[in-house]
Amino acid sequence: MRSCQTYEGGFAGCPGMEAHGGYSFCGLAALVMLGKQHLCDLRALLASYNCFVLLLVTRQFLFAKVQYSQLVIAE
Repeated sequence: MRSCQTYEGGFAGCPGMEAHGGYSFCGLAALVMLGKQHLCDLRALLASYNCFVLLLVTRQFLFAKVQYSQLVIAE
């Protein structure tokens, strides 16, 4: 799984591919559940934290019209 983490911090479906929000969410969740989150580059993943959370939140509301300026992310 570690080899699937890309330079921008997200996770791809296989090594060398583009990162995707779904893979990133599941990859990080799996590592946390296994107690192995230290194996991934958390700094790189969290550097794009707002974009990552925004992607995950807006994907939950596919049919809702959510404007990015209205979305507030707690830090």
